[in-house]
Amino acid sequence: MNVLFITRSCSKHKGGKEVYNYNLIKSLKKENEVYTLTMGGGSILHLLWFYPHVIMKCAYYLITRKIDLVHYGDET
Repeated sequence: MNVLFITRSCSKHKGGKEVYNYNLIKSLKKENEVYTLTMGGGSILHLLWFYPHVIMKCAYYLITRKIDLVHYGDET
């Protein structure tokens, strides 16, 4: 299965949601092809470039790959 995983927060050591997303991606990669789009932390000002970047990358992956599942791992 091809999974597109989108999240603003993914970290091995920081916060509950971040660690959850990190472990979920790691677990999914064991049996699936996982494409990740993550912001990697930083200021909320990074959202100004992150969301347009995600829209363009999503379109690219949906056109060029056979994506079976899109997971948005965020609270917003």
